Amino acid sequence: GGSLLIKNPLNLADKISFDTNITRFEKNIDFCYQVPHPFSSPVTTKFASYFHKYVHPLEVGKNDSAYEAHQGGFLLGLTKEYKAYSFWGLSIGNEWMSTRRVRGNLKLAPHMINTTIPYFFIEPNLIIDRRNDKIKTTKGSLTFCSIKLMVPEINRSMTYRVMLDHAIFHHFGNKVIGAIRVRFGHIFRQRFEEIMPIERFFLGGPLSVRGYSKDTVPPLGATWRQCPDGKLHKEYTIQGGCSMLNGNIELRFPIYKSFGGVIFQDVGVLSQSGLCWFNGAWSPTSGWGLRYQTPIGTLRFDIGWKWKRSFPRDSLYTWYLTLGQ
Repeated sequence: GGSLLIKNPLNLADKISFDTNITRFEKNIDFCYQVPHPFSSPVTTKFASYFHKYVHPLEVGKNDSAYEAHQGGFLLGLTKEYKAYSFWGLSIGNEWMSTRRVRGNLKLAPHMINTTIPYFFIEPNLIIDRRNDKIKTTKGSLTFCSIKLMVPEINRSMTYRVMLDHAIFHHFGNKVIGAIRVRFGHIFRQRFEEIMPIERFFLGGPLSVRGYSKDTVPPLGATWRQCPDGKLHKEYTIQGGCSMLNGNIELRFPIYKSFGGVIFQDVGVLSQSGLCWFNGAWSPTSGWGLRYQTPIGTLRFDIGWKWKRSFPRDSLYTWYLTLGQ
């Protein structure tokens, strides 16, 4: 992949950015033009267009695809700092989504497959950033919330997608830092089988439940396949949920100079039947990690262990090497 950045092309402190990122499972192309305070208005304005393609694995640990998701669109975004450390934003645009090459038990209505669905959306959001340092945070809090209203341009019902995210950081002296994060999400007014996979909630990975591979927290859909030798093999498809709750607790402590350590406890749950959290299976993981401070952020290694396997051949642990807390 690569990026192209043009600063101040119209002598308005504006900026043009073009980004591409291509991997085995994702292809992202994004274009954005941003200008602060156009026509003497107190808001920052951006115009963006994008195309994203996601290939999701059929089974944990396998490269076979369960489906391909395509998403493209354009938007107008407005942002304003209405008081110190507090920002409101508004995005208005149009998107097109499709789900193709479906294999396995994705729990998606047949009429949603190989169909391009356009919809208009409007998404207000709020960010309150009271961290003392965005790179080396030792105290403060970070809050994000958004409501995405989606109005289909074909015969489907209107939906609302709510997302809340709150993190608190506390300094315990001698450079020991405690961090707590809670996330909540829910999609209103839509049957789970009619929610495009790209709009569903998923958990698992270095930023949610670290004992699981990316997006692999249950529920999983099981199907039987016949192997070339004639034996039946059970495959597990990642399905996601229409409701999500995720919590993370970690304790960060120094080890030597730029090196530090972390112990953490993560938990998450996805629901396909609304806000009935305890009807689903909670997925807790525990683990530890190492941190190394670099000029551009924290290089971190985390390894997490599941409290229970999702299916018989599932690995009990997962490790990650990432940049940033």
